[in-house]
Amino acid sequence: MRKSVTLGLTFFGTLLAIYIPATNYLLQQRAPLQADAINVAISPPMQTVLSGGDRYLAANIGTLRALFLSVEKLTASDYAILARVQDDSSLLNPRSNDNYYIAQAILPWAGELESTQRILIRAAEALPNDPNPYFFLGFNHWQFERNYQAAGAAFEKAAATTHDSKQRDAYLHMASKFYTHTDDLDLAIKTIEHLRQTARDPALKQHLLARQYRILRLQILREKAHEYRKLNGKPIGNLEDLVVAGLLDQVPADPLGIGYDVDANGQPIMIIRQGPKRIQ
Repeated sequence: MRKSVTLGLTFFGTLLAIYIPATNYLLQQRAPLQADAINVAISPPMQTVLSGGDRYLAANIGTLRALFLSVEKLTASDYAILARVQDDSSLLNPRSNDNYYIAQAILPWAGELESTQRILIRAAEALPNDPNPYFFLGFNHWQFERNYQAAGAAFEKAAATTHDSKQRDAYLHMASKFYTHTDDLDLAIKTIEHLRQTARDPALKQHLLARQYRILRLQILREKAHEYRKLNGKPIGNLEDLVVAGLLDQVPADPLGIGYDVDANGQPIMIIRQGPKRIQ
């Protein structure tokens, strides 16, 4: 027993003898520039080799490189390297919450959307009980691509992932808003009906039903606008033209109270209360 204690103390003393001088040396060195911390991206196999064959350790090292990086003075090429480092880290360990959070916080805003979406897709597949990757995917489809159908699909998957009923209904609500923004009105109606059948909250069910009626009334407006064009050889200038032409008794009310309008081509559209531009 005494021999084991002696060996242990000797080993500990040896570690201290190495650690303290090494630490003092490192503290005296020049602090690295921000770009120095991310100036090279090593292939995932090589990262694994350098981490003793532990791919999770390799992934964590890559994530730490991104975590402690200040982005204030990075150039476009630095962001490209950062995107590759985080992309590779997600290959090694797609379950890393830190990695996908950091990627979402930095990369899409720096023009590295494609890498961000790959990281989020891997995280979503690897973390079946975490709705956040799908939430971020949907946000990115909307914010950076204006791809409303992809955004709706991502939010619907987020709803299916979460176990929080209020959060689930909130995601379904968001999905329904994005699905509304499509030229395929039949698809929009069917999709929102699916969401309505899935929803549990009565108020949300009622809201989704109102969205369906909103699209149905838009369908009527478009059919009548098409009929007006055939009869008069020109598009409508406003919705009242349909009433004046006797094609409608009145412009149908929007169940959501927002309203309808006509685009530059004479196509009836739904007015979008939020967002930088109107979407048909």
